[in-house]
Amino acid sequence: KMKNKNGSHVGIILSFVIFVTFTIFIYSILEPGLRSQREKQSLLEYLKGEISREITANLTTASLNINKSQQNQGCVELENFINLTDMKPKKQAALGQKNV
Repeated sequence: KMKNKNGSHVGIILSFVIFVTFTIFIYSILEPGLRSQREKQSLLEYLKGEISREITANLTTASLNINKSQQNQGCVELENFINLTDMKPKKQAALGQKNV
């Protein structure tokens, strides 16, 4: 007697199709959540860069020599101080403009 082995492959093929279908189903359920996590991470990296760019600046120091011979004056006047020290507001410095 010969046994018919053609029917035994149907179960294996059916199991494989069910497994692939289940895998695709799980991926389609989980993928939107994974995508939003990646978008949040890239948004956080962008914000980190922008905040860092906005709050950093070059530090300029200048020394003043105050003449003590005029003791009757109560304050010190700094004439043309910004131009002499070559200080620029942040936006003008970024554009390469000079203070006038």
